[in-house]
Amino acid sequence: MEVERETATTLKKLSSQATLPFRSGHGFDIQKLVPAYPWIIGGQYIRYSLGCEASPKADVLYQSIVDAILGALGLPDAEEMFPWFNPKWDGASSSVFVAEAVELAYFRRELQLEIS
Repeated sequence: MEVERETATTLKKLSSQATLPFRSGHGFDIQKLVPAYPWIIGGQYIRYSLGCEASPKADVLYQSIVDAILGALGLPDAEEMFPWFNPKWDGASSSVFVAEAVELAYFRRELQLEIS
C-alpha cells in the first residue's frame, strides 16, 4: 500500500514537470491479400493478382502513418477515429485519413507538437 502511494506521488510530480521536447508514435497495418482488390502502397498501385481485402482504397503505408500521427498526439488509432460504419469515412481513400491526421496535428500546434 505504501509503495502504491509513493508511486502515485512520483507520477504526480513527473506530470507537473516540463514535458519532453518530443512525442513519438508508431503504426502498423496488416491486411489480408485477396483476389479482385487493388494493392496500394504509399499511393502507388502495385500490379499483382491480389490486393487488400479491407477496402478497394486501403493503403497499408498510409494507414500506418495515420496510426503513428494519432499515437504521437495521444489519440486512439485510425479504426476508432475514422470508423468505416460512419458514412463520412466509408469508402474514403487512405490519403484522406492522412490529411485528417495531419490536420489534427496542426490543430494541436498550441501544444507545440510538430511532425518531422
